[in-house]
Order: sequence, then C-alpha cells, then structure tokens
Amino acid sequence: MIESDKKQFITSLKNLGTAFPKAPDFKDKDIARMWWGVLSHIPLESFTNACHHALKTLEWFPSPATLIRFCEEVYETDKQIGTDISARIEKAISTYGGYNHQDAEKFIGPIGWEVVGQTSCWWDICMLTDRDMPQARKRWAELGELVSQRFNRDGENKPAALPKSSSNVTAIETANRLLGKMK
Repeated sequence: MIESDKKQFITSLKNLGTAFPKAPDFKDKDIARMWWGVLSHIPLESFTNACHHALKTLEWFPSPATLIRFCEEVYETDKQIGTDISARIEKAISTYGGYNHQDAEKFIGPIGWEVVGQTSCWWDICMLTDRDMPQARKRWAELGELVSQRFNRDGENKPAALPKSSSNVTAIETANRLLGKMK
C-alpha cells in the first residue's frame, strides 16, 4: 500500500472491528500507526480480500500475522500476484535501499526477485526517481504476472509472492519495534 491508501486501510480495519468483540481501537493514532507499519507492504486489494476472508472464517479479531497469512493464501490470479510484487519492490526500495539487496531479496520473494533481475539490477531500481515510479510499478506488475504464469505453465511449485511470515520478523516484533520508535 502507499500512503494515500492509509485512510481506506484504517476504514477496513474499523469495519472488520465492528464484527468482533474486543477489537483494537483504531481511532487511537498509535494503534493505527502500529498496524499500518506491520501491514503496509501488502497491496490494498489483497488486504481488503484478507479482511473479507477474516469476516467469513474467524470468530475473533485477527492478528496482523493472521491477516498476512490470509494475504498469502487468497491470491486468485496471477494479476494479483503481479500487483503484490510491484508493491513489495517499491516497499523494499524505501526499506532496504541499494546497499542491502540480500534482505530486499528475502522481502520481495522469489517471483519478485526474478522480476527485479529481468528489469535491471537492484541498485538501478533503487535509483529510480518519483517521476519514474508510476511507469516502473506498472512494468513490475506486468512482469510479475508473466513470471507467475510461467511458474504455473512449467509445472513448478509456485512460490508465494509474499514470503511466509515465519521467515520474516514476526508481527509482534515489528509492532514492538515501531512502538519503540514512537517514544
């Protein structure tokens, strides 16, 4: 997601909270900021789908880790995977920069890293300007869709566009880190 998606993100969480007792109070800016920090790497469409899935399947308000897992599980099309890859590449640029390509590769995932390799080298991608980003996002999404289709066609196990949560920092550790920065 991008900063302009934040309002819709909070609205989705508030709507989800109306269905469950003991949901967090997303009017509290610190709570909202913590959830945004943990989940902002997920494309808005995938996040919204995960919220709908939670409404249909859970009896309690989901944790960030549960919503991330739902995002990993609810991909329906290669186009959604392409959109997710594009968002993850953009997030990795701002999070890891050009010097930390190993962590960026883990964050982006195998399909996404193949997109990076087909586009350019990581350093060049990190040097894109704000003016270049809309075109780059579109190209990454298109390439992600094509690479995902190739994984399906070749009979390979399609790796998730979102790396599994267990290989990343847990949601609780991320939340604690973000809350520590706010003090």
